[in-house]
Amino acid sequence: MDRALALARQGRGRTSPNPMVGAVVVSDAGEVVRQRIPRAGRRGALRRSARSTRQARWRAARRLYCTLEPCAHQGRTGPCVVRIAEAGVQRVVVAVGDPSPKVNGAGIAWLRQRGIQVDVGVRRAEAARLNEAFLTWAASGRPFVTMKIATSLDGRIASQPGVRTPITGAAAVAAVHGTRAEVDAVGVGSTTHADRRSTPDGARGAAPAAADADRLRPAVAHAAHREEYSRRWRPVRSSS
Repeated sequence: MDRALALARQGRGRTSPNPMVGAVVVSDAGEVVRQRIPRAGRRGALRRSARSTRQARWRAARRLYCTLEPCAHQGRTGPCVVRIAEAGVQRVVVAVGDPSPKVNGAGIAWLRQRGIQVDVGVRRAEAARLNEAFLTWAASGRPFVTMKIATSLDGRIASQPGVRTPITGAAAVAAVHGTRAEVDAVGVGSTTHADRRSTPDGARGAAPAAADADRLRPAVAHAAHREEYSRRWRPVRSSS
């Protein structure tokens, strides 16, 4: 399962809107038959692993380790569980269930009804943390929100209004760009997003969209907010 999780992590920023999933097929002798990682729009890791297993030289009972519950419904590529059963897999080890309305235990039940042993919960915490954004959306229907804040010791974000003031260092900047490469959208204000870079440096996937938070509130409230901000603003004080 640790190997399957490592494979899933390689999909950061490249699988949306799908979750990051890693799958490893092991023979009775403990040899790794196949291991797969998916990308959005391609055949899932579980189906690809099962398909490769049918073509492999191992024909004895085999185990499949997967970081997320296999689906049992028709999506872009078809049910994963059908491929798993056709490959002759006799035991499936799942890290965490998929709470999506179309899955939500259906994949596990489908496999068990066909005599395939299913164990759930191996490395559950690690798998849930890896796909916390997807699992939040699947379970509640709302987006997973990450807040990024960089302030001075006295709570300021710039030396003066409209001036971009470096507060953090290179390591923090790199971490922020890494996070941006993994999200679908970056929340911004209408007065700032035009001159702020939301595109991650070195991103492997598509650049996140800019979500204008100011469109969610009335123009009058927005004007009052700007007036209050200007009245209360103070420059960053030196610590020396």
